[in-house]
Amino acid sequence: NEKTSKLNLERNDLNIKGCQEISKALRTNSSLKELSIASNQIGLEGIEAISNSLINNKTLESLDVSDNKLKKEGAEKLASGLEKSLKTGLKLKELLLEKNQIGSDGLKFLEKYLKETKTLEKLDLLGNNIGPDEGSHILREILLVNSSVKDLNLRYNKIAEGTSKLAKALETNNTIQVLILWRNDIDDISAIALADMLKKNKCIQHLDIQGNAIADEGIAA
Repeated sequence: NEKTSKLNLERNDLNIKGCQEISKALRTNSSLKELSIASNQIGLEGIEAISNSLINNKTLESLDVSDNKLKKEGAEKLASGLEKSLKTGLKLKELLLEKNQIGSDGLKFLEKYLKETKTLEKLDLLGNNIGPDEGSHILREILLVNSSVKDLNLRYNKIAEGTSKLAKALETNNTIQVLILWRNDIDDISAIALADMLKKNKCIQHLDIQGNAIADEGIAA
């Protein structure tokens, strides 16, 4: 159907065969702008099929592969297609990767794409166990370079003291408008770093730090 612009296949029983059929469609479809295959447990072969199709698609703007247990191996498969799509004309605006437990290793695979994309405006990494060490370092490096992402969701990623690294990078980031940091074990020291960042950053409009470990000292900052 050349008029369909949005396809939501969340919470079904898609497997490799289903993903291969979607992949075939994406290679030739010129109308679909939004695709969600969240919560399907598509596996490595499934995400590889979807990833490969991105190279031949020029119209998709939003891709949701949340809650598919992709882990770092799935992130690697996805990153391969995303990187190649930068050269073939895909202008993805939203990438939703919630609850895939990609970890810092998976984020490392996606780093090149996230640094080079000029069109991605929304990145959702909720629940991916990015962590305070290598993961937060990679996030910092991405934020120092990326000039397109406006909406960044980092809820439930155990970033903790790594928040200070993000804050430092955000001092000079001129695009992030929405930053979600729910439930990241952020303490007073990290909250002070965020407060210092906000004194220099003129772009962030919405900072959400619910459910952390910020006490009076952090609030006073």
